[in-house]
Amino acid sequence: MKFVLMRNMVLLCQSVLVVLLVMSGERVQAGAFALREHSAAGEALSFAGTAAGAAGLGSITFNPATITQFSGIQGSFNLSGIAPYAEHTNQPGTGAGYGVVGAAFGGASKSGDIGIDAVIPATFLSYQINDRVWLGLSVTAPYGLSTKMDKDYVGRAYGSTTKVTSIEASPMLGYRWSDMVSFGAGLRVVQLKAKYASAIPAASAPSQWGIIGLQGDGMGLGFAAGLTLTPFIGTDIGFGYRSKVQQDLKGDFFGAPLALANQPISMSVPLPQSIMLSLRQVVSERWTLLASYEWTDWSRIGAPAVTLQANGQPHPLQPNVPLNYNDNWFVSVGAEYAYTPQWTLRGGVSFESSPLKSTTRSIRLPDNDRIWTSLGLGYKISEAMTLDLAYLHVFPLATKVTLDANNVSYNPFLAGSGMDTLSTKVNTHIDILALGLTYRFDQPARPASLPQKR
Repeated sequence: MKFVLMRNMVLLCQSVLVVLLVMSGERVQAGAFALREHSAAGEALSFAGTAAGAAGLGSITFNPATITQFSGIQGSFNLSGIAPYAEHTNQPGTGAGYGVVGAAFGGASKSGDIGIDAVIPATFLSYQINDRVWLGLSVTAPYGLSTKMDKDYVGRAYGSTTKVTSIEASPMLGYRWSDMVSFGAGLRVVQLKAKYASAIPAASAPSQWGIIGLQGDGMGLGFAAGLTLTPFIGTDIGFGYRSKVQQDLKGDFFGAPLALANQPISMSVPLPQSIMLSLRQVVSERWTLLASYEWTDWSRIGAPAVTLQANGQPHPLQPNVPLNYNDNWFVSVGAEYAYTPQWTLRGGVSFESSPLKSTTRSIRLPDNDRIWTSLGLGYKISEAMTLDLAYLHVFPLATKVTLDANNVSYNPFLAGSGMDTLSTKVNTHIDILALGLTYRFDQPARPASLPQKR
């Protein structure tokens, strides 16, 4: 019986993997270009307590040791719909050439909404072998970014289209050492695709400008590990670690003139490591309080070099991608309220520091420190099935982008056209709606009948 259930789980996972590959085309970032929208239960809490198991089965992607909290054979299937909004408006300090193009060719001083709506699926599976050992699988999209300027925007020379898509499969093993301590570890297999394109200014309408850029894809390996501690009944502490994943992308440089056109290129991108520490504390029969802290070493990514595959030399037109991020951190608190045995209410708030500062912020990614707020609920449909819903609204702090000689993205070759400096004010916000379904495939053991009162 268990073999049949496990086979069905594998088939189901394969189907979800196909869906992930089909739907992983458009993304919006959460802290540089990372994504954490994997679990509706966790999103309802603004990700508080996720490494301690508060995100349901989706917690295993943050801390593999949490898999030991889930009995039998279970699967969790989640969809997160993300609606980002971000628009640049040119400000004083912008080079005179932008005004000339606008007056002569009707170029717009606003970018239009550069964010692209997305639906992000994620699936998690767990299989309890015995009282001590669990197997699991997490399939998510951990990195993503997709922004695109309106074709008539005069600032397209600093970023026309930017796209990062990914998919990660993470098989894992969990081990319960005792009622107080559990360990977990897993392999990270990450596929990444990237496109980085800009327009070439010319004496014509911006919508007629040529496009130049690079694109590539690759696969990298890493690992995840973690532990959970239960020092007292009702107290869970979780620590999760996700290693760096070295991505060696292969692709081409497109739109370049003459001999540089469509030259095969390589780019090495070190995706960052991260740690998360979480607490889940039961304070009464109805209330549970949760908290998390996460740190990510985005500074590792630096400015990835772009080299020609033919000779290993830097590409003459794009020797590197000037990212130069800083490390960032994320802190969240939340609460669960068991309204009835069937209904659970959730809420949370969090603050995320941005890895981008004024000297590294670009019109491609106008990221800033942000506040997350969330509400959600869980409904126990049956002993085997639970439905989770979540709504999040993200408030980025007021943001400006200044592309001048102090910014790593500054392009001095645009000085001749008077378009080397660009200053914009950004209007931005993000709305997220998530749905999750968790199902137990095997038959849960029935509790022993209590003796009847005489």
